[in-house]
Amino acid sequence: PASGNVTLTIHAHMIYKYDILDMNGQRITSEQLLNKTEYLTIDISALPAGVYILSAQTDKGVYCKKLMKK
Repeated sequence: PASGNVTLTIHAHMIYKYDILDMNGQRITSEQLLNKTEYLTIDISALPAGVYILSAQTDKGVYCKKLMKK
């Protein structure tokens, strides 16, 4: 569980966009990155407590991970 910042690392893949979705698939937040990166820190402090899906679009495909906000 996280409460402030979450760091996403996908080695050897460049992240260029991420979405945070609720468990119903509704987009809560989304960001298109100006500079592609392997490491990304996301501030989730404004999100209500709950379970979310973090989806990262990279140059090699889409990666999804469950995210728990306390």
